[in-house]
Amino acid sequence: MTVLHFAARAAGVTGRGAILMPNDLTGCCPGAPARSDAVKSPFSRHRASRCHDPVSYVENRDPSALESHALDPLQSGRTINATSSPAATPATSPSSTPRAAEGTGTAALAARVKKATAQVEAVEKAAAAVTQKAKTVLANTSVTEGTVKELQQSLQKQQAAVGEAQKNLAQEINDVRKGGPPATASVTEMSKLLPKVRAAQAGVVEQLNKARAALAKLGQAGGKEKEEKDSKDFQEAFPAIKDLTSVAEESVVAIVTMAEPIISNPPAEGSDDLKKALDEVEAASTDAQTKINEARKEITQKLTGAKNYAGEARKTALTEYSALQAKLTEAQRKLGPFRTFKKDFQQRVKAKQALSDLADKLSNAELEVEKASLLCRGFARQ
Repeated sequence: MTVLHFAARAAGVTGRGAILMPNDLTGCCPGAPARSDAVKSPFSRHRASRCHDPVSYVENRDPSALESHALDPLQSGRTINATSSPAATPATSPSSTPRAAEGTGTAALAARVKKATAQVEAVEKAAAAVTQKAKTVLANTSVTEGTVKELQQSLQKQQAAVGEAQKNLAQEINDVRKGGPPATASVTEMSKLLPKVRAAQAGVVEQLNKARAALAKLGQAGGKEKEEKDSKDFQEAFPAIKDLTSVAEESVVAIVTMAEPIISNPPAEGSDDLKKALDEVEAASTDAQTKINEARKEITQKLTGAKNYAGEARKTALTEYSALQAKLTEAQRKLGPFRTFKKDFQQRVKAKQALSDLADKLSNAELEVEKASLLCRGFARQ
């Protein structure tokens, strides 16, 4: 305990437990002139006669005057409250104020309610306009698919806007609710807005579902029309593609027929007849290859287009064009050996001759086996 504390207690100073600094007091020394404002102004300092003896000051001081100088935080900045510490009342700043406490005064709450109400009314108005437009459009029996698609997009945008408004309103209510009892009335008023937002959302969703159903119905009707159109397109295009395929097949068959006698009974080796025959076969194979390529190109294009056909028209077109493509593949397989007919001619002739010789040998062998069989039977009878 300091000397000042002891002196104050000895003089009977009680109450707030205040401690006065000697420099702040007047008439502190015996015989020092008293100041008329000693009680009126606790901040006055008697610079002329400062007391350096706090005990002497207390002994010569009226206790009532000491009581009048007891510390008051509203009067003296040099007063030290013995029952509290500076940490007990920390200073607050705008940055330390919770977010929920912002705008929770009476006027601020009223402004927030007003703002939320205006936003909900705007959302209701926009949703009502879109839903009314949807009812008008969907009631028209001759509405087009494109119009309904545009309507669907508008409804989807409005649905997103109402959903966002509902989310923001719920967040605002939660923020205001953190204001405690003073914000209860405002929370109640804002909560009354939620059913309005939900009703607007329900109206938009209802018309959006009707728009989707209308699109599906229009799509089915348009699908039948498209199927008929696609079927007609296929019937008009298919005969020409079929003819191209038939021509390519026939050209390959002609080459096989042309090459057969040359292989089975070739002209004299090195003769002009042989050379001419070989040149004709190669020229015919080149022409046949060109026809196959043209037909395949047309079929490929038609197959690509047929994939966009609707219904049975698509199925029929893909089946028929695929069949023609298979025929071309077979024709290409038969044509392959004749692409190098002239180069491979001698090997073909030798191979055919070897097969013919082998067949003759097999035939002679079968004849000898038959003779031996007859002889064995004769011996068996004897």
